[in-house]
Order: sequence, then structure tokens, then C-alpha cells
Amino acid sequence: MGEKMMMALIRQEKGTALVGVLMILLVLTLLGTNAFLNSTTELKISTNYNQNLQSLYAAEGGIHLLLAAYRQNPDYFLQKKTGPEMNFPSDEQNHSTHPGTPFWLLELRYDPQELPTYAEVIMAGRDSGQNCLSRIRATIYCVRSGGPLDVPPIFQKGIVTAGQLHLSGSLEIRTNLHANQGYSLDPSSVIDQLKQNQYSVTQSLDPTRSDFVSSLEVPVISETRFQEYRSIAQQAGNQLFRGNQNLSLSGDQKNSLLFVDGDLTLQANHLCGVTIVATGSITINGSTRLADDHRLDVAFIAGQDIILNDFSQIAGVSWSNRTVKKTGTGRLMGTIVCQGPIFQSGGMQFERVSQISNTFLSPSPSLYSFTLNGWSQI
Repeated sequence: MGEKMMMALIRQEKGTALVGVLMILLVLTLLGTNAFLNSTTELKISTNYNQNLQSLYAAEGGIHLLLAAYRQNPDYFLQKKTGPEMNFPSDEQNHSTHPGTPFWLLELRYDPQELPTYAEVIMAGRDSGQNCLSRIRATIYCVRSGGPLDVPPIFQKGIVTAGQLHLSGSLEIRTNLHANQGYSLDPSSVIDQLKQNQYSVTQSLDPTRSDFVSSLEVPVISETRFQEYRSIAQQAGNQLFRGNQNLSLSGDQKNSLLFVDGDLTLQANHLCGVTIVATGSITINGSTRLADDHRLDVAFIAGQDIILNDFSQIAGVSWSNRTVKKTGTGRLMGTIVCQGPIFQSGGMQFERVSQISNTFLSPSPSLYSFTLNGWSQI
């Protein structure tokens, strides 16, 4: 009996030990499975986090590239260019890549003012595996700085054109003459008379001639410059007109600016103290005069032609992106600067006035700085 009981006890202990071992194995298996599941979950979380971070960085990189584009070319901002107009990716199929991560411009809204002060941007980005999409909203601000500059010397020279100069007939001229593309004066004796009176006659077409000088840089009235004039015209004391206009102005206009978005036909009567800007052509009839201090304060600035049509005396600066044509028989005083040829009929009386009092002729006084006012994920 004793041996049987001993054997039973031993078998019982072995069974208990086996159950214990099995329990331990079960616990270890559960712990291992849990650890595996946890590590898999953590890997997925880590992968998703990295993918989200990549897409976020891609969108942020797109914002900074847009900011850099504005800083490199302020006209993009001032002219309210769209993404495609700036060659900037504007949809997911046409995205650009920056270190392998795509981004594109979802939305771009500018300040509704004529000259914008801010742009609201929504930029999208994806991770390199194309699994995660992030969107960022940001605002880019533009700040103008600077002040009025001196009138550029080109407006004090006399008659200057980037094209050709043609004068003939009865010529009574007291000014410097320059034409980048050459000139013709008839009678040619006028050249000697001008030189005797210490005026210069030069050209940049034929370098073998004694009157050759290097081409002068004749300023162009840019679209940005027109936008600045348009913005100034909306301020108190100035005037803005949309479309072609027929206007009559008299007397002292108190150094105001008048802007016409189109062609202008002007009837002037003893006019002074005004700058007239037109995106099209300006036809001038009548008379303008010097200021009371004998300075030139009248300016005509045209995106196309300036036509001096029927006048008794015009004193002013004529600045044209195309041609200047004189058809009247009156007297001209001031300066002419243009891109195209200068024509006249019936002779010309012209006297240079180099004392100019007009801040609107100075180069764009503005410097533009762009700043990013932070961003937020949406």
C-alpha cells in the first residue's frame, strides 16, 4: 500500500508540474503575443507619424518656396499672379517635388485692394509614399518702404528716344537731342547751331561716327508702375477715370495726379501742377505753363502715344512707351522721353527746361518686403 501511495503522489506531483509548466508557457505566449502586437502598433503609429510629418514638411516647404518667389520677383505679388502664372504646382497631378515630397497650391487669395498688402494661401503636401495628405493655411504680408527720389537725369536731358528722331522744316531748338536708333535733321545746319549753343546731338546707331555715344537707358512705364499710379489716383486730391475720356482742365491743379485707364483727349487751359497718366494714348490741345517758381511741374505719362495736336504752348514732361507726335504749331517747353520714334510736322519750336518739380517721375520709391505670418494645419 505504501508503494502505491508513493507512486500516486509522484504521478500527482508530475501532473501538477506539467500544468504549471503549461501555465507558464501560456503566460509567456500571451506576453510575447502582446509584445508583438504592441510593437506592431507602435511601428504603425511611428510610420503614420513619419508620413504625416513628411507631408506636413512638404506643404510647409511649398509655402516657403512661394514666399521666396515673391521676394525674388515682387511683380508676382503686385500683379496678383495665380499659381500657373508663376509656374507653381496647382494640383496633385502637376505637383513639383522638393527632396522627393510633393506639394501643390490649393488656394491663393489676394487682398482686394489695387495694390495688395497680403495673400492668403492654402498649400497641400503628400509624403513620399503618397499615403498621407496635409494642408496648411498661411498668410504672406507685403510691406512697402522707401520715399520720393530725385527726378532721374534722363528727364533733364531734353529730347531722348530709344527709337529714331525725325525733325524737319522750320526748327528753333534749344535742347540736347539723342536717338538710340539714329536721327535725321533737316536742315542739317541745325546741328551746328545746337553745338555752338553748347547743346549735344548724339546717336547710338553707328559707332563709327563722331556723334556716337552708348545707348541710353530709356525708362519703360511698367505695369507695376501703372498700378502704383492707379493706387495713388484713388487717394484724396487725385482722380481716377475708367475707360476712354475727353477732359477739360484749367489752372493750377495743386500737384495732383489724374489717372485714365484708357485713351485721353485733353483740352488744357493755362494748366499747371498736374501729372496726367493714361494706360493708352494722350492727345493734348490748348496750353500748359511752368509753375510760379519757373519749374516744370506738369507731366504727361502714356502707355502708348503722346500726340501734341493743337496748342499754343505746352510746358511739361512727355514720357511715352511708344511715340511722340507733334502736329500743332505752338511752342514746346520741357523734355521728351519715349521708346518709339519722334515725329513732327510744320517745324518745331522747342526749349529745354531742366528744373523739374515732380515726384511722380522718380523711380518707384517702394521697396517690398515679404513676411510669413506663421501657418496652421487644417
